[in-house]
Amino acid sequence: MDDYKEFLYRRRPHYRALDPGDLSAQLAIRERLQCRSFSWFMKEVAFDLTKKYPPVEPPLTAEGEVW
Repeated sequence: MDDYKEFLYRRRPHYRALDPGDLSAQLAIRERLQCRSFSWFMKEVAFDLTKKYPPVEPPLTAEGEVW
């Protein structure tokens, strides 16, 4: 997810504490296949995704208790 991981961490801060393990094999495949960046994917393929799923948590519109 490259830099987009920060958007995920803002929504799910506890994910920062998770250990993803050794990613060297996945990174080597990405390099060998000359994959494009996640940023490219978001701009060229999933350009409309942020309309339904904003990268940051939207502000609360209401709060309180349900009785």
